[in-house]
Amino acid sequence: VSVRLANGLQMPVVGFGTWKLDGEACYTAVQRALELGIRHIDTAEAYGNEAEIGRAIKDSQTPRQDLFITTKATSVALGMADPSSLEAIFATQLQALQTDYVDVYMLHAAGIKGEQLQAVWQSMEAVHEMGRVRALGVSNFGIDELEELWGFA
Repeated sequence: VSVRLANGLQMPVVGFGTWKLDGEACYTAVQRALELGIRHIDTAEAYGNEAEIGRAIKDSQTPRQDLFITTKATSVALGMADPSSLEAIFATQLQALQTDYVDVYMLHAAGIKGEQLQAVWQSMEAVHEMGRVRALGVSNFGIDELEELWGFA
């Protein structure tokens, strides 16, 4: 079962979240989720487990086109990294996940505002335009932050 996103992308409604999973426990849990037929895997830069997830996916031999991978940019969303570093951060995430693209790439939190948020979102759009992200999104944004984002997104 899936839901259609605003851009037409079909997203499985059941996903496997990997927050607080790391090391071998993360690898094993993702392997088991894939064995059970779960195809939506959710992770983030902040979780520190993208390499384990990439290894689990590769070892499962599940075709990439059968998977739906969501990850998030945390450091730029919280103002800990310059917006111009997003492309390099994203490239590192792709390498760790052992994939050429992600299905959804999100800002992980609403820790920045104004011109800084606009600059980060422009960087997100640039990554999307490279063809390595199928859809953009946000996580942990309140109404005020969403309204601000809608002003320029």
